Amino acid sequence: MKKHYLSFASNFKDENPYLKEWIDFHLSVGVDHLYLFDQCGSQESKDILAPYIKDKVITVHNWTNIDEKYDGQKFFFQKDKNHMGYMHAAQNYRNDTEWLLKIDVDEFLFIADDKYTIKDWLKTLDYKKIRTVRIPRFDYGPNEHLTKPKGGVLENYTKRELSFSNYKVTLDEFSSKFYC
Repeated sequence: MKKHYLSFASNFKDENPYLKEWIDFHLSVGVDHLYLFDQCGSQESKDILAPYIKDKVITVHNWTNIDEKYDGQKFFFQKDKNHMGYMHAAQNYRNDTEWLLKIDVDEFLFIADDKYTIKDWLKTLDYKKIRTVRIPRFDYGPNEHLTKPKGGVLENYTKRELSFSNYKVTLDEFSSKFYC
């Protein structure tokens, strides 16, 4: 039996103002474990993550000492720090969890029906027959804010595009296309 049913792999850098809200939200909707790749290494992020590490719901990797040539956006097929983090998660944790999703810290995953958690929905699928899940992604804009408002993301950013513009994929699909 695997340690976790649903896990996330995420990279973060300079996202401390929303990090706790993002973690708490996803733990509340059924995520069992988060594999985080810390690209900033700040004391503030360490302080935010400490209680979750203590509770063993987060595994953090220091991703600050990776060669600078891997910083920034690259072409789709080239390695960067983010892709290297996702590949590390896929290679090292795929046997620890039934479902592993790559997700950014500015993305919130939820089920529109409040009766279910993400985990509830995933359990309706036969994971032995389904290798990957594509989840529609809706982008939220600035919501007419000219400056950063007080409070969290969920309360301040409620207006989204009318139809989805992209997808999120589980790491099995992602990792099979790249460097594993």
